[in-house]
Amino acid sequence: MSVIIFILKIIGIILLVLLGILLTLLGLILFVPVRYRIGGSVEDEFEVRGHVSWMLHLLGFYFSYQESEFKTHFKICGIRIGKREKKKKKKKEDVLYEAEDVLISEEESVTEVEKEVEDTAVPTFSEEPVPEKKPRHQKKKGILDRIRTAVRRARDTLTHIKDKIYDIKNFIVDETNKKLFQILQKELRYLLKHFKFRAINTDLRFSLGDPANTGGALGILSMMPWLYRYQFHISPDFESEELYVRGVFDVRGRIRLIHVVVSAVRILMQKECRTAIKKFISK
Repeated sequence: MSVIIFILKIIGIILLVLLGILLTLLGLILFVPVRYRIGGSVEDEFEVRGHVSWMLHLLGFYFSYQESEFKTHFKICGIRIGKREKKKKKKKEDVLYEAEDVLISEEESVTEVEKEVEDTAVPTFSEEPVPEKKPRHQKKKGILDRIRTAVRRARDTLTHIKDKIYDIKNFIVDETNKKLFQILQKELRYLLKHFKFRAINTDLRFSLGDPANTGGALGILSMMPWLYRYQFHISPDFESEELYVRGVFDVRGRIRLIHVVVSAVRILMQKECRTAIKKFISK
């Protein structure tokens, strides 16, 4: 009997240890933030580098876009996963062989051109009958048919768009959906509050090619006062007639999964949201 109790104790201890490990992992996943950083420059070419890391770079995803090439790699505990691409150095013999192949291909292309010139120099007469020209009334009829088909397709497309707009309008006007939009708007503000950028450093200069458009863009940026809480420096160029954006930027932030879970639970607790999800799934 004592042996059975001892075995049960060991099993209970093991289960408690496993439960503790699972709760610890769940707590780490929910509460330890995922950090991200994106930086780069905009000059003649667009270059960007960034990474997303978790648990003090225990896990990391790195990416870069340089010279029109996008590269990614993972790191675990600072150790890169996967092999780096190594450029093989060409031997002298390979270079000589490549040069010979180029010369041979050039000689072949020259002989082909000479043959084509000889073939075109001798006139050839085909025995195939010359196709008869269609009468004018048949050509006009074909053009009219194409115009009618294009008009019919455009009319069907406009009718489809009109029906979609009508459906969206009815969806928004519905009282139940109004409350749904209010709930989603509230949760979106909650998420943006917790997902906001921790740092924004920019030094950019831009022009839209027209002083009026450049001023309009500057007016839109001035309607976002939250940007100026950061080191957000952007200056317009009203004199340039060129469309451009030049400068450097660096953005940092973090995201906690617990906020997403809390928001999702609150949304699912609302009857309107559950009804909308059921309608969407039933379609």
